[in-house]
Amino acid sequence: MLKKKYWSVLDKIGWVAFAIVVLYLLLKAFDVIHSPFTIDLIAIISGAFFVGKYAMKIDYFFKDVEDIKEDIRELNGSCPIFKEKRTKTK
Repeated sequence: MLKKKYWSVLDKIGWVAFAIVVLYLLLKAFDVIHSPFTIDLIAIISGAFFVGKYAMKIDYFFKDVEDIKEDIRELNGSCPIFKEKRTKTK
């Protein structure tokens, strides 16, 4: 049975920020809006939030991979199954 994926509040806010930026850029490209600097600033902040949030997720992913590699190194040294042929972790 597959687990349902529950989105956190920050995930929802990140996608709303992305939608704001896309909508803003489309409206600006079609010359529908002539926005003042404050509206431009909201779009820039929304884009920065979205990019920052998913950049942090990528960083956490690589940290998890490093933890897994460390566990494999530990198993490589202590597990009798790997005595003849070692794993290829460095």
